[in-house]
Amino acid sequence: GPAWVTAGDWITGTPYPIFNVEDPDRTIFTDYQVPYYPLVYKICPDKKTEWISTSLNTSQLYQKVQDCQTLSIEEEILAGKIYIDQLNKNLIIENYDQVQSIEIINLQGQKINSIQSVTSGTIDIHTLETGIYIFQMNTEQGPVVRKLFMN
Repeated sequence: GPAWVTAGDWITGTPYPIFNVEDPDRTIFTDYQVPYYPLVYKICPDKKTEWISTSLNTSQLYQKVQDCQTLSIEEEILAGKIYIDQLNKNLIIENYDQVQSIEIINLQGQKINSIQSVTSGTIDIHTLETGIYIFQMNTEQGPVVRKLFMN
C-alpha cells in the first residue's frame, strides 16, 4: 500500500494500522473496521508525550494537539549574558537568577572544572589555558550552554 499505511506496529504488537488520518481516502477505517482512533498520542516539540482519550470528537482532538507549548527559551534566560573578561581572566555571568552550578568542559569532552556553589557573577578562571571551552551553567530556569574562547 501507500507509504503512509502500515499493517500495524510490530514493536508494541497493536493490530491496528498506522496511517495518515489527514488523507482524504478514509477507506482504511472501513477496511479495518475501526470506527474510532484506537490510540492517539500527542508528542509536543518539548518532547512531552500525552495519551489523548479517543472519546474526544475531532475538534477536541485537534484542540488537544494545538495545546502543545511551542519550544522556546524563556525571556529570563535570553536576557542573561555569559562572557570572559580576557584582561582579568574571569567568567562573567550577568542577569541570571539562582545559578546552581557551572561545568567547564574542553572540546575533547573532558570536564575541566565543576563549580557547585555559585555566589557571585564573577568566577576566576585564570588557570585555564588558551583555547575554546564549553561552559554549562545550571539555573532554576534550566541549563544554559555557551562555547567561549579563552585568550
